[in-house]
Amino acid sequence: MNQHAEAVARLEELEAHRARELEALKTQWESLEAELAAEKEAQAAERDALVAELEKANAWAGQEAERLKSEAREEFLKSSEFDSLLVNKAWSYFKDGFWGCLAQFRANGYPEEEHPASFLDLQ
Repeated sequence: MNQHAEAVARLEELEAHRARELEALKTQWESLEAELAAEKEAQAAERDALVAELEKANAWAGQEAERLKSEAREEFLKSSEFDSLLVNKAWSYFKDGFWGCLAQFRANGYPEEEHPASFLDLQ
């Protein structure tokens, strides 16, 4: 009978030890879950901050690109290259003088009936 009492005592001791281990594991699990939740929250906040920073950088880049485009356009309009292109285009319209201009007006479908122009009247 002594052995039986020792076995029961040992079993109760093991069950108590197992209960303490389970409680410790449960506490550790809850701690890890809380840590994971805090880490997720921190990462979400960091991601939101990075997204805001990226949006700000994209907005700045868009404004800068627009400013540079405007500056390049103004610079081109002041350049001799633009003047040369403009002269060449004007020359292509009027290279044959008045008769060439008149022919181009008529070839491009100028509606003389709707918009009479005295300078096109040859009489």
